[in-house]
Amino acid sequence: MTTDDEAAAYGRYAGAPSRADLERVFFVDDEDRALVERHRGEHMKLGFSLHLVTVRWVGMFLEDPLDVPTAVLDFMAEQLGVADPSCPSSPPSASRPHGPHRTRRPADTTAAPVRHPTSSMHSGEEPE
Repeated sequence: MTTDDEAAAYGRYAGAPSRADLERVFFVDDEDRALVERHRGEHMKLGFSLHLVTVRWVGMFLEDPLDVPTAVLDFMAEQLGVADPSCPSSPPSASRPHGPHRTRRPADTTAAPVRHPTSSMHSGEEPE
């Protein structure tokens, strides 16, 4: 049976993990580092690593992937050698623009007609 506190803490951090928990659960081993290194830029590596350790600790992805305690952010940045942990990156969600300078555009619903590439070639016409 769960308590009200447990139910309220489900799916999010219920405070900062202890230093012992950080060293045990949030440690990035060689296998984790190989996954992290697939991403370009310090901010993307840090953002990905936050997802990785959050799933381990919380058991799921956060609704706001950057809603992590400062201790977690600093610990991950330290392991990855990220000088400025103030702006990690997370994948854009459907409800959020892809960056502060971008706005969502509706998908183009008009498509050009598909022409078989050889149809005009055999008729002697110049391709358009």
